[in-house]
Amino acid sequence: MSKTLLAIRTDGNVIVGGFVMSTWKKQKGRTFFGSGQSFLYSISSCGKTRVYKWTGANEFFQSLDGNKGGRISIGGGDDSFGLCITDYFNSGSSGSCPTFANPPLHHEVAENKEHPDISSILPTTFKVVEFEVYGFVSPWL
Repeated sequence: MSKTLLAIRTDGNVIVGGFVMSTWKKQKGRTFFGSGQSFLYSISSCGKTRVYKWTGANEFFQSLDGNKGGRISIGGGDDSFGLCITDYFNSGSSGSCPTFANPPLHHEVAENKEHPDISSILPTTFKVVEFEVYGFVSPWL
């Protein structure tokens, strides 16, 4: 399976994810791999969807670290990953990255349920509540 869509619901009730064209596997001699057809997205708790396509600034599309705890990431540069999932798929983070010119995906204004007149900014790190992966196979390839 090569093409995959990641969908992650966070503890802040934000959905973040990305689409990649290459199979998730360790690469020999390369940290990042993939293609410019990759993208990141976020869906806020109120349903606002944002999609971040490749800017051409670099080719840091996706990476995989299979060491203890593991790490998968999409996008990178400037000491940040666009989306990074770690800790056996239990934790994640998102930062601005030149690959997609995205803001931190999880950096949304959240509604404060105890005090509705106050809103708060969610941190750029999050706990994974739900993690879904959709694979796409092209029968003609």
